Formats: sequence, structure tokens, C-alpha cells
Amino acid sequence: MNAAVGSQLKRIVPKFLEEALGPHITSLREQLQPKPEPKEKGAPSAVDPEISKQIEDLRTQLKKERETTARERRAAREEKAFAELRSELNGKVRPEAVDTVAKLLFHADRRVVVGDDGSLAFKHGDAEYDLRGGLAEYLKSRDAAMFLPAPGYGQPPKKPGLKVPSRAPGDKPPAAEDPMSRTLRMLGKLEAKAGEKIL
Repeated sequence: MNAAVGSQLKRIVPKFLEEALGPHITSLREQLQPKPEPKEKGAPSAVDPEISKQIEDLRTQLKKERETTARERRAAREEKAFAELRSELNGKVRPEAVDTVAKLLFHADRRVVVGDDGSLAFKHGDAEYDLRGGLAEYLKSRDAAMFLPAPGYGQPPKKPGLKVPSRAPGDKPPAAEDPMSRTLRMLGKLEAKAGEKIL
């Protein structure tokens, strides 16, 4: 969203300045045009100090607006780069450590470099990689070991001893049994076994 706002500002601000300040600048230019020198060579002509002040004020205002626009564009590029870094970290580090690692790499260590054109580079050691390649190299290092998930993380747990009952393709699944009925049924089986042992 910030990138969209930045691009809109980039298009709108110059047109706005031209429309708002255009007539003033034109009139100032006309006033500053060298006038034909009077035939008398007496007193030298001077530029009106009020007009000079207005021109200087306009230049200062334009410079500030350009600097503000450049800062906004830079902030938008950095925000997008941070979001991209977080996205790349998902699934590669522990979920609770994604924000910590992203802040460490982006703000503290300044490993992610955002170019003026929006390109991303990742510094690892003396080498510079693209974001994905540099992150892969970083995650192999000892610095990243504490952020990596444990082996087997994310795999469904295996429960030993549980067997899936086998059924024939046409059989219906057994009806759900309430706990009381199940207990009575199990007691009946135990009594039957006990009776067989006595005989």
C-alpha cells in the first residue's frame, strides 16, 4: 500500500507544484527579465529584494518536498523488503523466532541491503547474495542454530500401538458406543473368559 501511495505522490506532486506555482514563477520570470537599459548611464538597476526572497522561498519549499518524497519512497521500499524477509523466514526458523530473526538481520546486523531501485541483497561474510541465497547461507551458520526448528518439527506425531481397524470394503463403520455400554460389554467379555478358565 505504501508503494502505491509513493507512486501516486511521485506523479501528483510535480503536477500540483506546476499548477500551483506555475503562474507565480512565470510572473517572477517576467519581472526578472533584463529590462533594456535606460539611455542614461546614471544609477545601476537592481533586482527587487522582495522578488528574490520569494524565489528563494519557493526553491527551499521545493527542495523540502523533494526530500520528503524521497524519504517516503525509501521507507516504503524498506517496509516491503522487511515483509519479504519475514516471508522467506517462515518455515525455515521456529515460528516464534521469525520476528526476532527478521529484526536482527534487517535492523541490528543490517545484512539486508535495499537498493534505490528496490532490489534486495543479503550480506553474509564477505559475499553478497540475493535474499533467498544469502538467507540459505546464513541459516547454515552457527549464528542461526538457535533459531532453527528441532529435527522432525512439523511432522505429525506417531503414536505407537494404535492400529487402524481393518474393514472389508462393503462393511459399515461401527456405531459410536457410549462409555457405559462399552464398560458393560467389556465386563461381559471378562466374565465369559473367567467362566471358560474355571471349566
